[in-house]
Amino acid sequence: LDKISVGLSPSTSENKSFLLLLSLDWNSQNQIIASQTDCKLTLFQNSESAITPTLSFTGHEYEAWVSIFDRTNPSIIYSGSDDGTMKSWDLRAINTSSKTNKSIFSKKFEAGVTIINCHPINEHYFASGGYDEIIRMWDKRNMKQELCSTGKMGGGIWRLKWYPFKGNKEENGGLLSENSFSVACMNGGFKVMEAGKDFGSIEEVAEYTEIHGSLAYGLDWSKLRIASGKNK
Repeated sequence: LDKISVGLSPSTSENKSFLLLLSLDWNSQNQIIASQTDCKLTLFQNSESAITPTLSFTGHEYEAWVSIFDRTNPSIIYSGSDDGTMKSWDLRAINTSSKTNKSIFSKKFEAGVTIINCHPINEHYFASGGYDEIIRMWDKRNMKQELCSTGKMGGGIWRLKWYPFKGNKEENGGLLSENSFSVACMNGGFKVMEAGKDFGSIEEVAEYTEIHGSLAYGLDWSKLRIASGKNK
């Protein structure tokens, strides 16, 4: 996506001479939510002929690193920013003529929030991470306090990907389950983690620190079943 294909114009402020879309997420209604360097969150409608912005509002004080849809309600999104906040929003309640819109939920952390990812199977849970190097697990039914959190992971949490296959460890070759997830921890390398029963704990399953010899920014799971029946 670029400013031509989606019809966005770059900011003209002194400190922001160009606009970057920092994250994208799709939902089942062919909508895309984007977080931006100008602190805004923008909703697009995707069609075969065009990607059209339909709603845009300022959600944060600094760069919005991430925005995602709730997995069961396409009107609800979650966002994280360099201002150290994680927020949830109801898009139906956004007033585009207002300079400030009230979020459903807002939580302040010591450092920027760079990643939020909903569990692909269990609709109630999601994970977050950021520059404070801590992974947190949440139940969206009660977000006053996280369910659990890790210690410092050795680097900022830049990406977090849930394991894409259903089933417990036995069904998935003995190592991974549907509650496993991988993380890119910048200076801390790549790790595979496992959320415990009722998402009340997180433990490390594997660590890969010498793959690239530089910062760990991105990763994903293979979606293919290999010959042994296990997954990578």
